[in-house]
Amino acid sequence: MTAGTVLTNICYLCFYHQIMELTALTLNCWGIAGVSKDRRSRIVAIANHLLLGNYDFVFLQEVWVEDDFQIIVQKVASIYPYSHYFHSGVIGGGVCILSKAKIVDVYFHAWSLNGYIHKIQHGDWFGGKGVGLCTVIYHGLKINLYVTHVSCPTSIPSFQVVNYNLGSILFAATCRIQPRK
Repeated sequence: MTAGTVLTNICYLCFYHQIMELTALTLNCWGIAGVSKDRRSRIVAIANHLLLGNYDFVFLQEVWVEDDFQIIVQKVASIYPYSHYFHSGVIGGGVCILSKAKIVDVYFHAWSLNGYIHKIQHGDWFGGKGVGLCTVIYHGLKINLYVTHVSCPTSIPSFQVVNYNLGSILFAATCRIQPRK
């Protein structure tokens, strides 16, 4: 895979003195219809790579065409039987999660700083970017998985937009925490 940013993480959870390894892939698929060169062949190549089953969780960004998401999901269903595409804005949130573990809850928080309708070249307003959350049960543990794609800079300096959006993630997550009884 050559397009986009690829980040593979191996996480280790320590739970009651037992160590569990988790593998994750996050990838910007650059899937803008009519703009992204070789979009369809890239989506198929991504699906083929995922068939190797090297990851427990896959986080995809810029999957703007829902048919592209369906191509991936149908091809990898035997490896990643659980998935969620986050719908938002006019053309979708562009983010999705594929999982080997059962998804038991989903939530999407749209950024309130999300571009302008008159800046068509940015596309942020149409996409309705934000942060998606899937809660999974993995080896008996309840784990929150987050996927996000930040907005293009507006007239506000980009670091302030990113900081504001990250603050939104924390606020949204905090609001979902339920006190133990």
